[in-house]
Amino acid sequence: MRSLTLFLNTFLRIYYSSFPLIWVRKKLNQNSWITPGIITSCKRKRELNKELKNNNTTLAFYYRDYARILSRVIREAKITENHMGY
Repeated sequence: MRSLTLFLNTFLRIYYSSFPLIWVRKKLNQNSWITPGIITSCKRKRELNKELKNNNTTLAFYYRDYARILSRVIREAKITENHMGY
């Protein structure tokens, strides 16, 4: 029994010195204005941009309008979040 205790003490001492406990703080969500809809729209905008780069000129006006509307939505979401925070 004594040898088991010695082994366990030695093992645990080496284990804890090799793998120390690390305290991790959870990051607060700084961008709570980003909604699932905004994330989806940003992905769609990226896809449109890729297609536009593949010489699909018919999408040029659609992409421009989409990007403009998305910018407006993001701006309004930030403003709304800032007003609700106070």
